[in-house]
Amino acid sequence: MAKATTPKRKPFLATVTPVEIVKGDTASGVRYSKMVGATVARKGGATMTRTVMAFGRNNAAVARSLKPGKPIDVLCSYDGGTIRIEGRPEKKAA
Repeated sequence: MAKATTPKRKPFLATVTPVEIVKGDTASGVRYSKMVGATVARKGGATMTRTVMAFGRNNAAVARSLKPGKPIDVLCSYDGGTIRIEGRPEKKAA
C-alpha cells in the first residue's frame, strides 16, 4: 500500500509571539517545538491565537530564536487548526 502524502501548502510570512514553548521528540526521534496559544500576525490579515509547531530541520532553524514573549518572523503554513513553521524568511539582498 502506498504511503499517503500530505499536499504541499503555500507558505506565508507571519510574526509569531510564543507564550509558552514546549520542546521534545516525536515517537520517531525528531525534535520539535510546540507553542500553545501563540499569537500569529500576518501582514494584511487578522491577528489570531493558534498552536504553532516546528519539526526537524525547520525546528533547528528557529529553535534558538524562540523565546516566550519575543516576536519572531517565520514562514508558516496551515496544518488543520495548527500552524506549522516552514523555516526562516530569506534575507533580501541590499
